[in-house]
Amino acid sequence: AHVKAIEPSFIVNLAGGSRTYLKVDVALELSGDKGVESELEGKLPMIKDSILMVLSEQTPDSIADNKGKLRLKDELLKRINMILKSGKVMNIYFTSFVVQ
Repeated sequence: AHVKAIEPSFIVNLAGGSRTYLKVDVALELSGDKGVESELEGKLPMIKDSILMVLSEQTPDSIADNKGKLRLKDELLKRINMILKSGKVMNIYFTSFVVQ
């Protein structure tokens, strides 16, 4: 398995009507299957879209604690793995996570 950072950072307005935004850097741990990285590259627009959609559904309260961040990771894993066919994402790492 190897880890691939998704560039650039994701910046979204959070849900709930507040003027709060989330800036997050994401890295994906990919399964060792051949072809998963090239598939990831080819489907990057769809994957980024999925990540943005999930992130923008969050509220400041829903991601305030570690339990909320873990729930967010689970949802992202599920959505991304629905897109990939030749392998899968084993884990998601937030390399930065700023709510402002």
